Amino acid sequence: MKRVTHIIPARFQAYVDQGLISGVSFLLTIILARLLGVEGFGVFSFIYLVLLFMSSIHQALIIKPMMTSFDEQGEDYELELKFMNSIVVSVLAIVSVIFLLLTSQLSDDYNLSVIDCLSAGAFIFSFLQFDFTRKLSYTKDQINLALPKSLLFVLMLPLTLGLSYLFLEPNITNVLCSIAVAYLLKAGIKLRKLSVATKVFSHHWQEGKWLLATSILQWTSGNYYLVMAAGVLGPAALGVFRIVQSLVGLLNVLMLILENVLPRQLSKVENSFSFLELTQLVWGKIKGPFLLLSGAVFVLSIGAETLMNVVYGENYDQSNTLILPLALMYFLVFAGTVFAIISRVIKTTKYTFLIYILNTVLALVLARPLVNSFGLLGVIIGLYTSQILCILIYAITTYKALQNQAVNTQIKTEPGLIKK
Repeated sequence: MKRVTHIIPARFQAYVDQGLISGVSFLLTIILARLLGVEGFGVFSFIYLVLLFMSSIHQALIIKPMMTSFDEQGEDYELELKFMNSIVVSVLAIVSVIFLLLTSQLSDDYNLSVIDCLSAGAFIFSFLQFDFTRKLSYTKDQINLALPKSLLFVLMLPLTLGLSYLFLEPNITNVLCSIAVAYLLKAGIKLRKLSVATKVFSHHWQEGKWLLATSILQWTSGNYYLVMAAGVLGPAALGVFRIVQSLVGLLNVLMLILENVLPRQLSKVENSFSFLELTQLVWGKIKGPFLLLSGAVFVLSIGAETLMNVVYGENYDQSNTLILPLALMYFLVFAGTVFAIISRVIKTTKYTFLIYILNTVLALVLARPLVNSFGLLGVIIGLYTSQILCILIYAITTYKALQNQAVNTQIKTEPGLIKK
């Protein structure tokens, strides 16, 4: 499997790796939507929301501190890190199982058995472990090791799902276990005899405690509307919205292009410019991706119904009306991504935390009335509101930061302005 990495040029391996994972996730959504039906896929989507929450905690406590401080640590750090990761991932999986068991007791819509919840725990454990091994390869500048893991997962997932479909009933338990097996086959779990890595955990906690708060706020501000929809409208509605998200979410590729290219381009430019000059500079660099986004939204707008029927089947007809407003929202997402990158370049990221706080409060206040009044369309209205608030705060803070920067530059270049 590692021989494949010699065929792909090194500079493209990261893009191929991410493309494989994103592509197989999209195809998995199509397969599961057809296998499980509307209700069953809605339950899977709810479990996936739990996975995203646990992944945000995992990112804050393990992944992000690892990626920023790996080179500064001693020789034993990697072994201790692997051990600590296994502990954290196990705890997160157990907490997930407990939460799902409680949910199944409190809600008739999500009637999960003990086996279902244990299978979900195995699915969450395997995903987090797999993600850790990939990110560790990235951290060590060994993308050539991450790519074979992704390739093996892509090859094993159809096999495990196919065997499950042929010999077992295609239900939540069997699907989750099949995916978990595909992840674990290349997750690289190596529990060795190590002392409890208190030193490593302490180091990660110093950085991770702030990232943890940010990650929870970020997850809540982005997903609470869906959580409310899941509770008020039931699993079928959640499954429908998840289907639309997966289709329209292909536009995220353009956001990844911006994240990978724009920061480096802007960091090379002299940073003493006005808001208008910055706007002109950025527009010159994002014109291409913006035109691609416009074309993709146009295609979705005219071919949404046909595309949904061909890809997912007629069971999801009610989702057709959601595709266009959700696709149009990506213009706001695009603008928000650009402003977020600019804030990193001009060092005003402290306002990002404020945005998460305000959007979380907004979601907690608006989610229930919006969902009760407008159903799934209320979820989209809430997401629009969050994106508009984000753009407004970024625009105002960027404008003020550049104004202050211009004043400071003028004072430095004109000594006569300094009062004696």
